[in-house]
Amino acid sequence: MNNPPKNRPLYVTDLDGTLLDKNAAVSDFTKNKLNELIAEGCRITLASARSIASIRKIMSGVDLSLPVIEVNGAFITDIKTGEHLLSEPMEEHTCREIHRIIDFYEAMPFIFCCENGKDRVYYEAICNEGMRWFLNDKSEDHRGRSKQIPIDDAVFKNETAGFIVIGSQTQIESIRTEIEDVFSESIDCYCFANPYCPEWHWLTIHSSRARKSAGVIRLAEELGTDLSDVVVFGDNTNDLPMIKLNTQGIKSVCVANAVETIKKEADFICESNSADGVVKFIAEDFRQKIGPEYSAKPV
Repeated sequence: MNNPPKNRPLYVTDLDGTLLDKNAAVSDFTKNKLNELIAEGCRITLASARSIASIRKIMSGVDLSLPVIEVNGAFITDIKTGEHLLSEPMEEHTCREIHRIIDFYEAMPFIFCCENGKDRVYYEAICNEGMRWFLNDKSEDHRGRSKQIPIDDAVFKNETAGFIVIGSQTQIESIRTEIEDVFSESIDCYCFANPYCPEWHWLTIHSSRARKSAGVIRLAEELGTDLSDVVVFGDNTNDLPMIKLNTQGIKSVCVANAVETIKKEADFICESNSADGVVKFIAEDFRQKIGPEYSAKPV
């Protein structure tokens, strides 16, 4: 990675519910302002549960150049080439046991992995409309990436970034409880209603080493950036470890629509995602080097 000057701030933002609007899109205002800031030398990147294929599609038209943190921290990836620069895959035996638990509850996962340098999403069958929604989601890019195959042990010989299980709330919470009982603190599970299709609940599963927070620390190190020069943005429970980096000198910001657990931990609350809160905060914070102090609302 190329190392920009240390003293420039580094802004790392979540996507869904944070930078993106309620339609999972970047507003014209945010897109234009991001490009304006980047042209001025502002360093901005992303930390998302989404894959690089989805990130690149959603952020098309924004001149991002820094590596991005994808799949909740499983990969740090070159946004231009899609090359994984750093990875924290799950262990093969862990993947097999997690798949066994999911199968016991009669669910079908999407498995995100890297096979021979290519990102793949494997699934064995579509067992509900929530899964079908994901495959039809226009903010995703499944071309040449998603494939229906029998899921056997050979699949887990690849670099497995994580699982997504989509089902009813009861089914999802049962799977999460058993995985957490078996794997304790070595696996992170996040359960939430799909904000764009709330009748279906999602469970994301990945290594506890693959957190956005760890990705932010590693990215700052690679870019030669002091933690005191890093600002992070989030809205939901999977952002909590990243928001809590404020104990290490990082400035943490949440949008006004964030869940209460995030609001309690963040240093600042900016305007909501529907009001372009993140990019407005970045613009003020970046330009305070040559202008008045940002007037954000401390928590």
